[in-house]
Amino acid sequence: MEKYKPHIGDKIVGFIFKDKIHIAISYIVWSFIYKIIDLNTMQWFGKGIFVTKGEPWEFLFMSVIAFFIIVGGIMGIFSFLTSKS
Repeated sequence: MEKYKPHIGDKIVGFIFKDKIHIAISYIVWSFIYKIIDLNTMQWFGKGIFVTKGEPWEFLFMSVIAFFIIVGGIMGIFSFLTSKS
């Protein structure tokens, strides 16, 4: 039998979802990163850096969706590049 060797993706996901504290810290860090990306994107389209419309829960919800889209894209590319066909 061949022993399973975890790759870097398994280690990162294992760290992020290790317990509730790691999940909370990871989400806060991601939200800061997402906010920086969001501010730069708004400036590209000629809008101000401060959000005047909307609620905080809308930002947090979109942060989660953006995280899953980015992770899905990265994992798709990673699995395509490391496929053993």
